[in-house]
Amino acid sequence: MDYGHTRQTLIARIRNQNDDIAWEEFVESYDLYIYAIIRRMGVSAEDSKDIHQDVLLKIWNKLADYKQQKNTRFRGWLSTVTMNAVRTFFRSHTNESKRIQKLESYLEVDGTPKSEFEKIVNEEWESFLTNKALENVEEAFKGKSMDVFHKSLAGQSVEKISQELQIEESSVYQLRARVKKSITKEISRLREELG
Repeated sequence: MDYGHTRQTLIARIRNQNDDIAWEEFVESYDLYIYAIIRRMGVSAEDSKDIHQDVLLKIWNKLADYKQQKNTRFRGWLSTVTMNAVRTFFRSHTNESKRIQKLESYLEVDGTPKSEFEKIVNEEWESFLTNKALENVEEAFKGKSMDVFHKSLAGQSVEKISQELQIEESSVYQLRARVKKSITKEISRLREELG
């Protein structure tokens, strides 16, 4: 994906429903985030795929009318569209009362998101940003840098990483710090770009 485009530019581009490349970029940017929210709301993997497709279709159809309000974020609108699709799914399966009860635990009767839903949305957003940043940064590092970082994430000690990769302990610290700095910078950039 070309990260030179801002989120607003991408949104403007996908409003033109003939721009298939823009739509592919949009789906690449937000696909996993939408799916993760659906799954975290207690929907089975099989049903999540159907709801996911429904959400993408609704976004496709509604994006032309989307207008960002002051002090709001695009991901808030995206989360609302996703939540409403899950709500519609649960309502259409009224004989599955356990699912309805699970949904009600996430939502107030008047439809206002509860803190549990907001927590899910925020956790999934942070996870999505971190994974996307890691994916983007991995392409930039050569050699043992990413091996050091992944082993460090897995909880291996500096000494053990040093021995396994046959590098100095000081190199482990340096490589890990470089990757961490790049990932942190990329998360900030993605946060700015994607909202």
